[in-house]
Amino acid sequence: GFWALRFLESTLINVVFGLSPDFGFDDHVFLYAVGAAIVAVFLAGVGPAVRASRSNACDALHDEAQGVIGGRSRFRKVLVTAQIAASVVLLVAAGIATRSLVAVEFTKLGFDPSHVLRLNMDPSEAGYDQARGKELYERLLPSIRALPGVQSAALAYTYPSNGSYSYAVQAENRPIPPGQAAPSIGMNAVSPDYFLTMQIAILRGRAFLETDTGKSTQVAIVNETLAHQLWPNENPLGKRFSMFGPTGPWINVEGLAADSTYEEVSKKPKPYFYLPAAQFYIPYEILLVRTEGSPESMIGTVEAQVRALAPTVPVWGAQTMRQTLDSSIGGFFALRLSAIMAVTVGLLGLALAIGGVYGVVSYDVGRRTHEMGIRVALGARPRNVQGNIFRQGIGMLVAGLFFGNPCALGLAAVTEHVLGGFGAPEPLTYLGVAIVISAATLLACYIPARRAMRVDPVVALRYE
Repeated sequence: GFWALRFLESTLINVVFGLSPDFGFDDHVFLYAVGAAIVAVFLAGVGPAVRASRSNACDALHDEAQGVIGGRSRFRKVLVTAQIAASVVLLVAAGIATRSLVAVEFTKLGFDPSHVLRLNMDPSEAGYDQARGKELYERLLPSIRALPGVQSAALAYTYPSNGSYSYAVQAENRPIPPGQAAPSIGMNAVSPDYFLTMQIAILRGRAFLETDTGKSTQVAIVNETLAHQLWPNENPLGKRFSMFGPTGPWINVEGLAADSTYEEVSKKPKPYFYLPAAQFYIPYEILLVRTEGSPESMIGTVEAQVRALAPTVPVWGAQTMRQTLDSSIGGFFALRLSAIMAVTVGLLGLALAIGGVYGVVSYDVGRRTHEMGIRVALGARPRNVQGNIFRQGIGMLVAGLFFGNPCALGLAAVTEHVLGGFGAPEPLTYLGVAIVISAATLLACYIPARRAMRVDPVVALRYE
């Protein structure tokens, strides 16, 4: 466990997620693990120990010699069948998690995270009021754009995978039915170059302009999903909606933006709209910078420029947009971690199930050595004897698949709902799991079957 923790900390998470966590050693976790292991061993051993203490020695020897297995053998087979069924569920979960991760990795995000640098800043922490904060941001963006190696720069309240504000939006002349609430829609307040910096396409209308200020008409840009929700089969340009109920104020829709990722990369695009930062001032802002080369090399330069304009304003969290997606819960981090954990648990479940199959078959072969010796001595073919051994394992395999697949289907349905479309049942996943478990089960049966065929019939006949 200690070595696995060191591997997870120093190699896996650092390589896969780009993080360097310090897990450390925790006495409470260690004591919990030791205690759980002791309790598990006690519970597993107390039943056989009590049964052994009550058994008759002569009957036990007679049963051993005659190969009588009875109800205890059936109970062992039921347990192994349950292990196989559980491993089916775990391996299907691993397949779903891995396939969902691959699907998300290759899904179009609706924006381009490459060559984008982000950092956080909050003038209010340095005592800036709204007027000074606006003035700082008005001076900041031109100075950042003027830096060598910078293509564009923008301000935003939030960024993809970081969450957003939500407001109850009502379209003009579209009253909300009695008993229903206005839909809660995600919002981001951005500067004019936000769509250029993030490479989000404007499908109709225009992006924000420098003239969209607090003194001009309130405007907004809506995404495709929101436009379809509020004005299905209509051109959203020129439409109006309110964030504060049917009395307004009303906001004019001036642009239609392509759908993109907002809060979680694994979720389908949701209704969303953008407001000009100049019309919706928020002290806390995200500075987004698109660079010509590596964004990592520009971190020091951008931070220095911000501090040159506002030495007292706190600046923190500088990293590339790709790093943000790789390390955030709303990005790829949770999906990758879930996939790794699911695969690990699935393989452990498979190992336990196959170990159970091997144990039951091997134990049965050992008890039936006398019977097998008689069969071979009477002329039975080794293939027939091996077939009897394989049939025992195949029976547990079929039962495990029979009970495990419906449970896996239920898990897939829940996963599809949670992941918003990803994780849907796919025949290849179940087929692959069935092939893996079948191959492992046959291997677990082959080893004791091969050992049984090497027993000399004369020795087997002397077993009793």
